[in-house]
Order: sequence, then C-alpha cells, then structure tokens
Amino acid sequence: MHKALDLDPRNVEAAYYLGLFASNEANYPLAERWLKQALKYDPQHFGALYELGTTYMRAHDYVHARDYLERASAESPAFSQIHYRLAAVYRQLGDAGRAAESLELFKKYDQLDAQHRTYYPQGLLEFVNETENLPDRQRLERYRAALLKAEEKNGDDPDLLLFLARVS
Repeated sequence: MHKALDLDPRNVEAAYYLGLFASNEANYPLAERWLKQALKYDPQHFGALYELGTTYMRAHDYVHARDYLERASAESPAFSQIHYRLAAVYRQLGDAGRAAESLELFKKYDQLDAQHRTYYPQGLLEFVNETENLPDRQRLERYRAALLKAEEKNGDDPDLLLFLARVS
C-alpha cells in the first residue's frame, strides 16, 4: 500500500486499506490520518466514512463517530450495520430516541438483507438484543465465540474469516 501511495499519493484505496490496518491494530491516530487522506480525494467513499466512524467509536470519541457514521449512512442508507453502530453511538451520547430509531432501521434492513441471502444465521436479532448493552470487551468475546462456532461449520467463508479477524 505504501508503494502504491508512493506512485500515486491520490490512491484512495491504498490510503483506505492502510487506515483499516491501523484501526485494527488500535493505532487510532494513524488510522484517522489514512482514512482522512482517502476522504480528501473521495469525500463520499463509503468504506472510509464507515471505518472512520468505527475508529472514532473504538477511541470513544462518539461525537466524531456520529458525524462520520451519519455521512456514511447518507451514502448507503440500506447498509444495516451502519444503523447498528449509530444506535450504539446515539446511546453513548444520551439520545435514546435516535438510538431506538437506528436499532429499528438495523432490524428492518437486516431482515431485508436476510431475504436476499442464501442463508440467515439463526437467532441473529436475539443475539444482537442480548449483546447490545454489554461492555465492549464482553460483546466482542461473545462475537468471537459465535464466529468460532460458525467457523467450525463453514471455515472457508471469506466474510466469516474477515469478521473473525476484525473481532480478534
């Protein structure tokens, strides 16, 4: 990615992926720098907006997280996960009404997504309801356990492996 940026400093995808790597390593200032560089050249890059919002959430900067997640939501309003994250951010900011609205949107779009998937994880909404109020560490431990269980059944699913890597 660094070589790609050496060749073209305006390479949005290289900056985006470097931001992802930094965020996954909990280097939030570096992640912020790379993701903002991607947004400098593509202000509507959904991935960079979403990941920057997620990075700010991990750093407990919920005001900035809200701003970027709301921008990402405007780019892809039917992406269910954005609404789940916004619900958590609104809850942290003390806006219970908007948190509830976002959680309802998450459920709506997640169910619509389920109709188009060839499989639907049993009990997903129950799992979300059980884990949404847990502290981050406990929630991630529950996610990891569920993903490891799913890996036993379908270990070569790239999405499953990506989520497991992100949780780890």
